[in-house]
Amino acid sequence: MVFLTDLPNELLVQIFCSLDDIDDALHFGRACTVINRILKSPEFYLVIMRSIIVSSNTHRFDIRLCHILDLHRELVNYFSAGGANISAYAPTPGTTLYTLNSWETKLHECIMDCPDEIEDEQVFDTIARWQGLRVLQDLYISKELAQKDYIHPKYYSEDIFQRLDLLQNRVTESLEDKPPTSTKPNGQKRTFDAEQTSRFYSAVTCYWLYNEIRWCLSHISYSDWRVPDLLRNTLLAHLDSLTSSPLLFTLDVLSIHEFLYSHLLPLHSRGLADQQPPPTP
Repeated sequence: MVFLTDLPNELLVQIFCSLDDIDDALHFGRACTVINRILKSPEFYLVIMRSIIVSSNTHRFDIRLCHILDLHRELVNYFSAGGANISAYAPTPGTTLYTLNSWETKLHECIMDCPDEIEDEQVFDTIARWQGLRVLQDLYISKELAQKDYIHPKYYSEDIFQRLDLLQNRVTESLEDKPPTSTKPNGQKRTFDAEQTSRFYSAVTCYWLYNEIRWCLSHISYSDWRVPDLLRNTLLAHLDSLTSSPLLFTLDVLSIHEFLYSHLLPLHSRGLADQQPPPTP
């Protein structure tokens, strides 16, 4: 009988590379000393993590996110160095056809023509993002939110500050009382299984991409508002095509939007307002 630990390193690396996400690799690496030695090896670690990120459905937005974040930094550096206003080319008269400028071309390539390769630094960025977003996931499932925990500014413009006070006071009181976290009917702490974690992470990274696309386009001057709309819709449609269950995934993304902008942002709005603005254009 052949045991897993009897396999050559090359086959063990292939098993690692076929796993679904970073957590699977970390858990498999804890199986025994021999397998852990493979994961701890600098020679194999990057190969394994890069392969998982490139091939895993969970991480299907990560490569694009890495590249568009690089573009974000380029734009910040450009304007910080005193770069001139970026103007888009005017569309061809009588049509919606137009030529992309260099910045729009880079944005288009980040989404539509994204290469499958990522640099070592981007691999480590993705691993850090995977671990860091677990904090957001814990916040997402730590408490059953009611309608009163959400604030929609356009619906509550008249009493927005009163609602903010109520929301922030409720959270302060709950922290002082230290109530139990969100639980299942049997009293166990609510957690996400592997599939739910994958859906949550994919929805967050996709929504992050949506916002980066909007941010990049907002720093380009257009003479016709239909032009950025056309480009944005083209990019978003391509992102949507990467999902096998578009309706379910759209609901996941909407849930993330609701949680971030109608609960977390109002909850921490005053603290954020007291901070220095980031060095962005």
